[in-house]
Amino acid sequence: MQHHEPRPHAVRTLLVHRSRRGPSPWWHSCALATIPTPLSADNVAQISTDALALHNAGFDTVLVTVNDPVLLVHSSSPLPEFIHQLKARHQRVIVRIPNETFVSLGARGADMENRVTTLLLRTRGALNAGADGVDLGVCAEEYEDSPVRRALARERFTSLVRQVEAECATFDSQPIVTARLSGFDTPAIVSHLEDEWFHHLHDDALLTASFDAPSLELVVSDSLSIRDRIGAVAPWNVDCLPAERQSDVDRALTLLALGLPGVFHSRLCGESVVEQVSAASYIRTALTLRSERKLGTHALGVLHGLEWARPDTLVYLNSDVMIIVNTADQPLALPPGSQILVASSQGSDGVVAPRSCAWVSVARIQPAPTAEFSD
Repeated sequence: MQHHEPRPHAVRTLLVHRSRRGPSPWWHSCALATIPTPLSADNVAQISTDALALHNAGFDTVLVTVNDPVLLVHSSSPLPEFIHQLKARHQRVIVRIPNETFVSLGARGADMENRVTTLLLRTRGALNAGADGVDLGVCAEEYEDSPVRRALARERFTSLVRQVEAECATFDSQPIVTARLSGFDTPAIVSHLEDEWFHHLHDDALLTASFDAPSLELVVSDSLSIRDRIGAVAPWNVDCLPAERQSDVDRALTLLALGLPGVFHSRLCGESVVEQVSAASYIRTALTLRSERKLGTHALGVLHGLEWARPDTLVYLNSDVMIIVNTADQPLALPPGSQILVASSQGSDGVVAPRSCAWVSVARIQPAPTAEFSD
């Protein structure tokens, strides 16, 4: 009788995103927070304080909303000084300009000449104030409720965006243009990226996925692949809620997003949330590690076949950080000696808590030159 040695466990690391070679512009990997309260002449001091708290937590970029057009065109506006203060501490500012120029854009009687003038004046005002970019809010067709109006709005929206981008191109600072789509609609994302070439086109990929390992793996792979094909950047959007409304899953998705290549975007929602997010130790630690280890521009691999991982476990490798998402209601024991760098929910030593995410330090892997993984 022949005795066979047990076969070693087959572990595969599949490449889902290649690292970017050479220097990358700031917007490829920034940590961005949207301040929930619109900027006004009355609250500029408070918004500046909020931005400083976020800067101290590790957010290098903030998005502020300006609903009052006067702040974009009037010579006595506090916007230029506000932006100057933030940029003096090396914090970048994206300004979301009023979006009524996109409302009812599919109406046949829409005054396009007036809308173009209005949009460009506001864009120019934000950029002259020193903004590093302008955000256009939601894409115009989301305002329309009929296929005909949506198609017309889409065509006009593309024309307007291209004029905004042409205006931005006249500035030496190379400001960016951003927008968002609700949900996660792959054809719509591809269409907008190909037609308008947004620097950031935000969507709700992580927020719409079911909290299970296969669903999260699929949505992360799809988000990266549709953008990698055309050289675009993936923004990972999470909603940061007040502590009393935040679940274990919310925190797990936030830590997962912080570990993925591309842009981390925290949409702050509710009163006091800026203070709570800036004080959250796991976010502060993860932002520091993300910056130090350049996780925003590194390659990303997904690991399958780990002996200690269950089917309800998702494991990524980014640089020398292993990102583990335990989607189960039971704790997950890690191999002996595992060093947890940061976790979204507190567990015991060497254990990832139920429905949580943890980052573990690993030795740098020098991959063999195969089609499966390339650094």
